[in-house]
Amino acid sequence: MNELELIKKVIISGVLSGIIGLEREKHGREAGLRTMILVGMGTTTILITSFQVYYIFANVQNNILRIDPARIAYGVVTGIGFLGAGVIIKDRKRIRGLTTAACLWFVTSIGLAVGVGLYFLSYFLTFISLLILYFLKLFEKNIPTDTYSVITIIGEEEKVSKDDIEKMIINNKFKILGTEIEKRIKKKEIKLVFNIRYSSKQKVEKFLEEISKIEGLIFIKVE
Repeated sequence: MNELELIKKVIISGVLSGIIGLEREKHGREAGLRTMILVGMGTTTILITSFQVYYIFANVQNNILRIDPARIAYGVVTGIGFLGAGVIIKDRKRIRGLTTAACLWFVTSIGLAVGVGLYFLSYFLTFISLLILYFLKLFEKNIPTDTYSVITIIGEEEKVSKDDIEKMIINNKFKILGTEIEKRIKKKEIKLVFNIRYSSKQKVEKFLEEISKIEGLIFIKVE
């Protein structure tokens, strides 16, 4: 390949990666436009370099030396996992950045495809990725998903009953996954912690209004 062909590949990889990066940038993700472009162009450059190394040493007659043009590409695919892990953030309620990490890995695959001259496949992959990132997200919102929450209740021991609250939770079609009970003898209070699962279409606010009417209730929190 001449130098113009090499530059063409790197530019195409940068443009296609930038299209995906633009979507991530729009949503304020950690790995956005610049990151995706650099990953895509870097992947293509590394693959091209690996082939050039192979061409240079292809005629070397040596029983020990074995030149594999795909070996460097293997390293890129492995190494991108460390970069992807860096954009995944875990907080108390959920894990963010999984889609961005997947985009980094996907951009790497596009960069590899461009590097070996699979232009049509690269265009197709970019188009498909935009469909997934934009339109499937709209479809995803209408799919009922399971939601997990922790309900913490503190009340007067004589007036707040664990069995009564469990019945209210079950009547609201929430699934109880675990229960913790703590009694505060001096204050004569009881603390109940329920791990529950419910559909995203169910309204927790309605349940809170109902349970707030319990006599002797001191504190309630949902997280």
